[in-house]
Amino acid sequence: MRIALVLFLLQFFSLATRAQTVYFSETQKEENDEIKFEILGRVDTNYLIYKNIRWKHLLSWYASDMKLVKSERLKFIPEKTFNVDLVLMPRSLYVIYQYEKGNVVYCYGVKMGLNGEILGDPVLLDQTKISIIGDHKIYGVNYSEDRQRILLYKMHLRNSKITIMTKIFGSDFILQDSSRVEVAYDERLEFYSDPEVANDGTILYSKQLRNMSGENFKSSQIFSRKPGDVSYSIVEISQEGKYTDELHVKIDNLNKSFIFNSFYYDDTRGDIKGLFSAVIQKDSNVRTAYNVFDDAIRSSINESGKLRQAFDNLFIKNTFVRKNGSFVLVSEKYSSQSKANDNGFNRWDYLGNYPYSSGSDYFLTNPYYYGYYRPYRSYSAVQSVRYYYDEMLVVSVDSSLNFKWNTIVHKKQFDDDNENYLSFATMNVGGNMHFLFAEDNTKNQIVNNQSISPSGNLVRYPTIKSYQTSYAFMPRLAKQVGPTEMIFPCVRLGSITFAKVIFSN
Repeated sequence: MRIALVLFLLQFFSLATRAQTVYFSETQKEENDEIKFEILGRVDTNYLIYKNIRWKHLLSWYASDMKLVKSERLKFIPEKTFNVDLVLMPRSLYVIYQYEKGNVVYCYGVKMGLNGEILGDPVLLDQTKISIIGDHKIYGVNYSEDRQRILLYKMHLRNSKITIMTKIFGSDFILQDSSRVEVAYDERLEFYSDPEVANDGTILYSKQLRNMSGENFKSSQIFSRKPGDVSYSIVEISQEGKYTDELHVKIDNLNKSFIFNSFYYDDTRGDIKGLFSAVIQKDSNVRTAYNVFDDAIRSSINESGKLRQAFDNLFIKNTFVRKNGSFVLVSEKYSSQSKANDNGFNRWDYLGNYPYSSGSDYFLTNPYYYGYYRPYRSYSAVQSVRYYYDEMLVVSVDSSLNFKWNTIVHKKQFDDDNENYLSFATMNVGGNMHFLFAEDNTKNQIVNNQSISPSGNLVRYPTIKSYQTSYAFMPRLAKQVGPTEMIFPCVRLGSITFAKVIFSN
């Protein structure tokens, strides 16, 4: 009994010493639920956040205690700008914006210093003549892991052909490489992923094919192109008669390889059987594996009693690569339901489906915005939708593409007409992966902190309780800004604010 008591006290005081330190920013005028924002990261001793309030674009610097140091408007951005991408480089900030004038969409870039000074005139990166733009942006932006290269791309569908344009820019928006490909395209049967760029400048994207609209994919091709190459190299991925969802790509720059993951099926619209993984080395050598989800995993995540359907609402969210070529894959259960007609969420309507174009021009960009949006206020029960974000499945895959371990993080989240407070954030701390997510205990919101060790053990840490200060956290939009520091967007009395949380080791 004495030994048990000593062990309990040691565990209690160990948890007590791991309490978090929280700093809240003050609410600012106009920063209500109409704002759009992006947490960019740490700049010297301050933290930089981009904000868009109607036609105004601002950069705000916060001190270590989240006191506002300064806020400057980006006056060079035109009022009719409809999309802004920001890339925080090691010693500068690159602002890329798109706006329409007449029947032309212009894409410009501006280089800024980390203190807000403008370093040079705006640079025209590309322009496109349009007929109808609708609600879709034309250009997409990605950047390499080392933040030395910026990829600007455009995927244009016209007359059953798709044109894929890519440009790679280095420092000062110096063009390093460009390409343009036009091929026949059937939007019902084919799906192209967004292009990605590796540290060495290699561009890659995937193309997947299905038999009929709304079915899973029966075959996959990987297109890659090194800077200066005349054309793309094509690698066929054998699916051995199985079917997959969208391929999720992760560039492993350290091991010079590309990692692809997807859930797989035995038929065109069946139940998920397991995880399909493929690794392509830079020499085009391909390795594939199919790991079955056995009944032990299914029973751990299933509540309906139907083990066969246990993973049908599961979606891949993140891939974390290790130095030895192994990786950890994180997926989450998601579904939605109309409260009026009881129509449930259909994953085949979500995966790999671009909306059909109504005009002669259509620009393909990722249609799923995973950022803060103004909550939809429903005045009719017919339009009300309830969103569910539940358990997370975390699996470790070794360098031979075999399952090493799996862990279930249990959570239950739902909200009506609003997803801002749902889902989770991740924080990588010395090999341990922390998962942060909010749950409502009827009266007060709390943020759970659970960690998975490199061996797959789950550890629960003290929660972050927001009831004392009336702040509602949005973990899915949080960003890690230091070894043990996260910045969380929050809502307090209808205004957007930010909280820096320091987690003790």
